[in-house]
Amino acid sequence: MSPRKSVEKELSKEQILNAARNLFSAKGFQEVSMRDIAKELGCSHGAIYYHFKNKIELFNQLLQAGFNLLDSIMENIVSDEHSLKDILLGFVDFGFKYPHHYEIMFITKEDAFLLHSAPLDSYKRFEDEVMKFNVISSEVYFIFVSLHGFVSYHLRSEQFLDRGTTISEQFVDFLIKNIQI
Repeated sequence: MSPRKSVEKELSKEQILNAARNLFSAKGFQEVSMRDIAKELGCSHGAIYYHFKNKIELFNQLLQAGFNLLDSIMENIVSDEHSLKDILLGFVDFGFKYPHHYEIMFITKEDAFLLHSAPLDSYKRFEDEVMKFNVISSEVYFIFVSLHGFVSYHLRSEQFLDRGTTISEQFVDFLIKNIQI
């Protein structure tokens, strides 16, 4: 076991967030304590509390950081000339590239998630961009749920991740073909 860090300030918020993200993704929010995170980092749990009031605050910052990252990626896509396919593939690529973020952002069932505004804000931006392609609001929802199911399934079935881009493009093409524009 590595020696504990003696000075709380040596441990950055980013280090804590990364360790917590990995643990929450692997074990679930309820199964991870602040002591577990500290143990993972080789420090005292007091060092974690130096940066975060409690586990909910830490979780909320993880959610916000994940949605900020997704929004930034999507903003980069829509800032240039783009297609509906680019937007949908951008979402899928985010899930495959950042599986621990995705797990916490979209698969967790924690009450803290339900109270956070970032998921709804992010979805609204997604909806607004997709609707620019004359897709009606109810179909945007079905597209989003389909994309989410696709990403979630493939994150759980690692055998399919090797087919990544090809199968992602085929799936997105299938969705677009079945949208009534």
